[in-house]
Amino acid sequence: MAPWSSRPRGPDDRVAAFLAWCADGPPGAAVAHVAVDELAPTGADTGFTIRPTL
Repeated sequence: MAPWSSRPRGPDDRVAAFLAWCADGPPGAAVAHVAVDELAPTGADTGFTIRPTL
């Protein structure tokens, strides 16, 4: 399977819990490695918006 990428944000304890889940993976998964790079906030996140459907 191809590598998966995510940029979780939030309180440190919630991010740590997410990373722990990534290390275990879902039932039946065999996780070989989880790489973590700490990135500085860019301020580019403007929030979630719902756009109308066509």
